[in-house]
Amino acid sequence: MSWDGLYVREREYHEFNVGDEVFTVKKYSGLIKRKGYTVLSCFNPYGHLPDSNARHITLLNEFGKEERYGSYRFKKTERQLREDKINQIIK
Repeated sequence: MSWDGLYVREREYHEFNVGDEVFTVKKYSGLIKRKGYTVLSCFNPYGHLPDSNARHITLLNEFGKEERYGSYRFKKTERQLREDKINQIIK
């Protein structure tokens, strides 16, 4: 894995809710770029640093295996953004 020159504290990690549909813009061996995946969990991987902005998400990959990924490489799908907006209007 190559280092892109950014430390954890300098990255923008996204916070996702369980059930959100996300896609990746980076090529991973178990994921297809731009395909939607459902978030199974989103958590701080550094339990000893509760103020850390780092977030990992757990997804079910193409091989049916649960894998953890850093959330900074993922974004919500258009469908999920529309759904969030509708839910916000309803509340």
